[in-house]
Formats: sequence, structure tokens, C-alpha cells
Amino acid sequence: MIKKAIKITLGSLICLIVSVLICALLTVFVIPYLYITPTNYKNPNWMKDVSGDKYISELVLPGTHNSSTNICDLPFFTKTQSLDIKDQLEIGVRTFDMRISVDKNNIKLTHNGYACRKNLFENLYLDYICDLMYAFLDENSSETIIFLAKDEPDPQDIELLKTTFKEIIKDKETYWFLEDRIPTLDEARGKIVFLTRFNTDFSIDAYWNDQGNKDNVEASYELIDKGDYAICVQDRYKYKVDAKWQAFTSELPIFSKNTLVFNYLSTTEGYLSSPQYITPKLNKKFKNYSIPSSFKGSIMLDFIDCNLVDKIIKAN
Repeated sequence: MIKKAIKITLGSLICLIVSVLICALLTVFVIPYLYITPTNYKNPNWMKDVSGDKYISELVLPGTHNSSTNICDLPFFTKTQSLDIKDQLEIGVRTFDMRISVDKNNIKLTHNGYACRKNLFENLYLDYICDLMYAFLDENSSETIIFLAKDEPDPQDIELLKTTFKEIIKDKETYWFLEDRIPTLDEARGKIVFLTRFNTDFSIDAYWNDQGNKDNVEASYELIDKGDYAICVQDRYKYKVDAKWQAFTSELPIFSKNTLVFNYLSTTEGYLSSPQYITPKLNKKFKNYSIPSSFKGSIMLDFIDCNLVDKIIKAN
């Protein structure tokens, strides 16, 4: 009887462990891909109605945080978008937060060192992303794309990263705005405006100090003087939801029209949280939020959808 009871207990324990493992695997690898974003709305050339005399820093732009993570490794922790880059472009997203890393003779897209993927079997590389963007601009010459690049994981061989990047865009430089200044929209139409969070001599300098601290600082935004222009950033990515919303809606510092603003609504709440459980709370708040008429810059969202994009475009 005792042996039989032990066998039953052991069998129940094994079943419990297996069930827990299956639930964990589903949570980490499967459930993240059930987050579906509707794409029936298209607005690929909304910039045609915007005055070309304006600096791109004077526009209100829909942006995505970790833009290339619709398919990625360890998606429970790393997936922050449901739409791929092509669909994001088609619905009107214009600022792309891209995390890049050298991989042999190419540059791959990553999130905290985890690979972003073209599909479940292939890594996502910069040359593929560039071809998508070139094709989009060929069809929509009124538009511009803001490409905000960060080296990840850090540190990397920045010289190798720069050399590899230049090789990838060789013979395609006409699609890029590679000057260290803020262009007008007319100067940027049909081009990808290159900004980097690492040192280069052929991009807009968009480096800012990491804002991963959890403290509620009095000034949520950081204003960085770059000489002829400035970068203003709110990217408090470890705040709890309420603190993050307060940071997102906090009053902007006073700045000139030559200031590029990046206002991130994304947050992790810590290392063990998942964007898919946090984002709906913040995006719901944003849907009921009136964007101040004084705000100019890129609004950087997780799991962006057509309704969010439309709201931001209408703020111009």
C-alpha cells in the first residue's frame, strides 16, 4: 500500500512538473504571438499634406520602440510590436527605434542581444530592412523615415559597425540623409534620416544617457545640447505604469524648433515583466489623452496600431 501510494504521489508530482513546464513554455514562446494588431487601415503618404518648410523636429511623428521585434527570440520578454516594418510603414509609422549588432558581414536586428527574425527560421538583417524602406520610399516619395539606431548589446566595436553599415548602404546613399543637422521635411522627403546613439561622423548625434533608473526624478525629460541642435528624451523604461504615465505626460522643457524629441510610452516595470501585459494599460490611457498642441516630436509606442497612429498624425 505504501509503495502504491508513493507511486501515485510520484506520478502526480511528475504530471504537475510537466504541466508547469508546458505552461511556462506556452507563456514564454507561444502566447506572445497571440497579440494581434489590425492592419485594415493604411495611410502610407500622409506627409504629402504637411508643409515641406517645417523641420522634421517640428512634426508630431508616430514611432515604435524596438521596432523590429514582431518575431524575436524569447518573445515573452523581448516582443514589443505585432506589426512588421512594412506594415508599420503602411499605417503611417515614421520613427523607428532599431537595435543593431554586427554579424559577420551584415548587421542584424536585436533586442537586448536576442535576435529579431525575418521568420521563425531566419534572422532579420539590415539589408532586408533597407530594401523594404527603399521600396516604400519609391512608392511614397512625399514621406521620410527616421531611423534611430542603437548598438546592442553594448559594448560593440563601433568602428566595425560603422564600416559594415557603410558597406550595406553602398550605392544607395541617395536614399539616406547622412548629415549631422536637422533637415526640413522637403530635404528629407524620399529619404531615411539616420540618427545614432553611438558616435559616427555621418549621422545626427542622438546619444543620450540610459534612463533605466527607477527613481521618480523631478525632470522626466533629459535635454541634451548638441550645438546646432538638441535632443530631448523621456525613456524611463523601468517605471511602474502610473509613474511612467506621469513621466510621459510631464511638461516639456522649453526648447527651439531644432530640438528632436523622443517621448517613450514603453516600460518594463523590471526584468521579469512582459510588455504584452503592461502595454494595454498604457495604450488605453493614451487613447483617451489629448496630445498638447505644443508637443512636437516622436511618440514612441509598444504594440502600435492604426488607431494610435491616426491619433498621432492628426496632432500635426
